[in-house]
Amino acid sequence: MDWNDFFERTRVAAKVESYSKLAPLLGITDGAIGHYRMGRRVPQVWVVADALRIQGHPEPEKQAIEIMKRAALTSPERTFWKRLAATAMALCLAVGFALPYKAQAAVLGIDKAAVYTLCEMPYPPWLGSSALHGNSCLRSCS
Repeated sequence: MDWNDFFERTRVAAKVESYSKLAPLLGITDGAIGHYRMGRRVPQVWVVADALRIQGHPEPEKQAIEIMKRAALTSPERTFWKRLAATAMALCLAVGFALPYKAQAAVLGIDKAAVYTLCEMPYPPWLGSSALHGNSCLRSCS
């Protein structure tokens, strides 16, 4: 993966003139972008996803996982990213199948009037303020 080109496309899409202004948009430092661009470090998957979101990619998380899978340097890293991609796909499918056919159940009951019940309760004078003690209704109700 050419990280220099990747972050250049992100900077252009964000319409900023420097990487130091792009860094806060990605939640990282400008030094980190420098390390990524020079190939000293590989960016974390969430940084790649945020950059893809800025670039306007329709599925930034999924594409970030695919990019990281291709950029993995060792066999265990590649295995990790392959498993993560498979897990993410399975999770998306499970959520898709679990969704109800119609979402009208979410609004059921909102159109019905609420029922309130009022009742009188005796109020002991030692619990209230002195203003309530002079109320004749409280004395006759208790």
